[in-house]
Amino acid sequence: MSENGRKSPAFAFELARVLLVDDDVASRLTLKTVLEAGGYAVDSAASAAEAGGRLDEQQYALVLSDLQMESPEAGLQVLAHARLMDYKPATAIVTTYQNRHPSVRREYSSNRKICLDC
Repeated sequence: MSENGRKSPAFAFELARVLLVDDDVASRLTLKTVLEAGGYAVDSAASAAEAGGRLDEQQYALVLSDLQMESPEAGLQVLAHARLMDYKPATAIVTTYQNRHPSVRREYSSNRKICLDC
């Protein structure tokens, strides 16, 4: 009840649930803190395999995954798994890894094309 004696309206809404996937603990905790401060309910996973299990157990509005984790294409595996779900969550791939070596730039360009083709 409110202060004036009337019943408070029942607010029945669900926060958007986000699955955050990153093998780097510091990045995962930082992003989780920011998302939760924004009002999102956040579950996290440290690998593509763990993310796949969470996707099978729970529905998410957004799947936010690091690109490179236990393998260079782990983030793409998470993206592919999410896109196969019946409920079709929004997906985003992020990376904070930077290396100016030419072979790494070529690999990033190749992964970028795969992401755009999904």
